[in-house]
Amino acid sequence: MRALNCDPNLDHIPGYVDEADRFHDHPERWLEEQWPKEYNCNGTIVEHPEYGEVIQLTGDQRQHIKDFLCKVGIVKEENCKIHGF
Repeated sequence: MRALNCDPNLDHIPGYVDEADRFHDHPERWLEEQWPKEYNCNGTIVEHPEYGEVIQLTGDQRQHIKDFLCKVGIVKEENCKIHGF
């Protein structure tokens, strides 16, 4: 698991927002920023008629997403299963 960066703004940089605040203010934007960096893919959030907002990623990212969700502590390894193929 990785903790979000919340370093104090000791240099008094105008407009500084730490990673934890960025996540809590706009979790969708934070996820969009993190996934392409880590998994070399593009993604977007779309509205699904049954599930609401869902994340769509290019390519087969099932293992990467499982790893990501476990790493950031959203889900435990033993509670996450990859389906398909």
